[in-house]
Amino acid sequence: MIETDKFNVLLVNDGKTHEVPFLKRLGDFSEETCKTVKDAKTGVEYPVLAALVDNMLKELDYRMVVIGCRCPMKWNLSVTIIRTDAELT
Repeated sequence: MIETDKFNVLLVNDGKTHEVPFLKRLGDFSEETCKTVKDAKTGVEYPVLAALVDNMLKELDYRMVVIGCRCPMKWNLSVTIIRTDAELT
């Protein structure tokens, strides 16, 4: 059953792989793993507003899922948590 399946998420911010359940909200994942993002130039911390999921900008209401994979229970997703669209340039 998909609700009990889990997959791996590489969180680029901390360089760690996290096992998460299918359909977990990106906002919930951020609250558990990376509540703020530090500006590399100023050191100021900002709240998370969005994330890049496999290089696509997603809102925090996005539910993480890997689609189209029929392999055994180890799927991967890459997530970068960001604060503003300015960091994309």
